[in-house]
Amino acid sequence: MIPPLAVTIFLGAFLVFQVQPIIARYILPWFGGSPSVWTAAMLFFQVMLLAGYTYTHFIVGRLPLRRQVSVHLRLLALTLILLPITPSDSLKPNGMEDPVWAILLVLLVSVGIPYVLVASTAPLMQSWYTKIHPGRSPYRLYALSNMGSILGLLMYPFVVEPLLGARDQTLLWSFAYGLFVAISFWTAIPMYRLVSDTHDIAINTTPKAIPAPMANRLLWLALSACGVIVLLAATNHLCKDVAVIPLLWVLPLTLYLLSFIISFGMPRLYYRPVWALLLLVSVVAVVFLLLLEQAPIELELYLQVFIYSTVVFTCSMVCHGELFRLRPPESQLTLFYLLLALGGALGGVFVSLVAPLIFLGYWEFHWSLVATLILLGLCIAGDRTLPPSRLQGPALIAGWFTVGILVFLLAQHIKLRENETIAINRSFFGILRISEVSHAPGVVIRKLNHGRINHGSQILDEQLGKRPVSYFGPDSGIGVAIKTQRSRLVDSASTSPLRIGVIGQGVSTIAAFGEAGDVIRFYEIDARVSEIANTYFTYLSDSKADTIVVIGDARISMESELTAQQYQGYDVLAVDAFSGDGIPVHLLTREALSLYRQHMTPQGVIAIHISNRHFDLRSVVRSLASDAGMHASWITDSGDKRVGEKINDWVLLTGATGLQKQLETKATKWPEGDFERMLWTDDYANVLAALWRE
Repeated sequence: MIPPLAVTIFLGAFLVFQVQPIIARYILPWFGGSPSVWTAAMLFFQVMLLAGYTYTHFIVGRLPLRRQVSVHLRLLALTLILLPITPSDSLKPNGMEDPVWAILLVLLVSVGIPYVLVASTAPLMQSWYTKIHPGRSPYRLYALSNMGSILGLLMYPFVVEPLLGARDQTLLWSFAYGLFVAISFWTAIPMYRLVSDTHDIAINTTPKAIPAPMANRLLWLALSACGVIVLLAATNHLCKDVAVIPLLWVLPLTLYLLSFIISFGMPRLYYRPVWALLLLVSVVAVVFLLLLEQAPIELELYLQVFIYSTVVFTCSMVCHGELFRLRPPESQLTLFYLLLALGGALGGVFVSLVAPLIFLGYWEFHWSLVATLILLGLCIAGDRTLPPSRLQGPALIAGWFTVGILVFLLAQHIKLRENETIAINRSFFGILRISEVSHAPGVVIRKLNHGRINHGSQILDEQLGKRPVSYFGPDSGIGVAIKTQRSRLVDSASTSPLRIGVIGQGVSTIAAFGEAGDVIRFYEIDARVSEIANTYFTYLSDSKADTIVVIGDARISMESELTAQQYQGYDVLAVDAFSGDGIPVHLLTREALSLYRQHMTPQGVIAIHISNRHFDLRSVVRSLASDAGMHASWITDSGDKRVGEKINDWVLLTGATGLQKQLETKATKWPEGDFERMLWTDDYANVLAALWRE
């Protein structure tokens, strides 16, 4: 029979890590679908984990066992009034506040207190276990808790997200939390009755163990912090070039937790020489991947994910394997866990709050790899249990020499990336890089990139510089939509200028289509993008149209306009916002399309940019059109590469039959057969189903 204590620890750990993707996925659309939403959420959960471990350390050190049980159960019962954890709409940002602090506030109000108590379960009940069963190691229970954590994580992208809407996910977790509270009572009440006051006094008068050396405590902090920094920094790298989806959050975190299970539950599997070698190999692979950023080729998605995941796992194994080697006796269990949680929180603070202030790029990833190698070297140098060997000296010299080469290569990558750019800007929404490249003899192109993703280009020439290029050439989907609308107005003898809306400003390339009297209104979530478009590019200043830029998430801004009765009456609305290599999910939902249509004229065209390396969004957009009773025309254009145009795909949506026929003359034929219905809503979106399968 499985002991109730083990059940409680397992379920508590399951809930601790299941709630992280649930709540982050719920609020992701509120903050523009940025990868930094996950980083900020992880910072919150690391700090709350620290709060839970601090609570455990405090009551274990101050209260006898019976009082600990009594206090803990009372607090658990009180948290039931805070359910469900579904974030209130009143917490939605208005677009003016600092996103990181806004995310922390939303999470604190929604799930903060229940999370602290459920996070305290593993260390608290392990402490109770050591008092009731003195002499038995509790660290296998720590491995068990991490198994529960992994199950909670893996169930999310493969079971919970595909089957349940976001609101139902929060309600299900709230129900499971109530069940957890009931099981905690089932576990703790017999323990309360079993332990006598005399037993408590005997335990609390036991002589104190000798404190762990300060050097060990500092290593606990450093190793824990380093593991978290590698985890978060690698996740940022994955999301910035691919997509902000829970799977790419869950996979690295699962490997991070797996390293805990192996290190604390099966410590013999951590054989230092093997893992040191694997660490070096994985860092070499990452260096290779980073250097490919300058190359025209790109590794397949699965290879990129494999390399980043491997380095997360090897770094985590080294950090956690060394932590287990440095573990203290059971009497200092709660202090050990407290310092591990503090290190994790410091790592989260560094990635979310400090790194954006001191690094122009995601350089915390580079230096966290270096720090892991250095910490491993320090652990080896300070290990007094190693037998003397003639090979130790040469091995250490070879190891440090290899580390030196890797440090040099990582530093060179940083230097190359900074030298090849005109300007770099970093904020919550990512890193923007402006660079110039010689495209052809006499043709220089200035580009704006977010990672490997191009957000617009311009030819540095007085005449050619007014031509829309990259994904926005004259024969692109947006070019076809604007030309068709002008033609319609001419045919109807109308002298009305066009009103064009653009979600995602980029370098303002679409402004090049503007004619005198036209109004082009850009919606841009990142104020830095607007500054860059005005400072380094001239599409706005060259445009004949009247241009307006609205800062803030497009959906929030457009909803505010409707509330203020500011109907825009767009003839064309371009949806061209990208986060990673895909449009943020909340801009491709049924509710989003309904909002767009309320700002359109009856003859309006919604142009959705779906150019993509990793996701096939054709079925998603066709499903939206079918659901709304609109017609979808697929415009694919190879572009004029001589002037920097790129292959691009757009889908044009309209509800006007006559306009539909005009658009079809320029459209690409849809693939044969029925398309796969893939309707996304604000509550439900299975992003994994949209991965390219061809």
